[in-house]
Amino acid sequence: MLKNIEITKKFPLVMITFALISALITGVIAYSKTYASMDDAAKEKLRSLLDSRKSSLNQYFDNIAHQVTFQAHNPIVIDALASFDK
Repeated sequence: MLKNIEITKKFPLVMITFALISALITGVIAYSKTYASMDDAAKEKLRSLLDSRKSSLNQYFDNIAHQVTFQAHNPIVIDALASFDK
């Protein structure tokens, strides 16, 4: 295929071909590593957000449980429930 072409044209052609192939391979590897890194970062951010929301909800429900327990021992509430029962 390249037998009839002069060496002055073969050499730059071969060098450009090797440079393009190496640039393409480097680009594909960089893209795949960057994609994996960005994917891991996004997952970690979502896990962090999930943990934060979970903690907030647990605190909210603990607060409600504490308030209900407090009101269950309140004498005014106990008397009001006894009056409603009558």
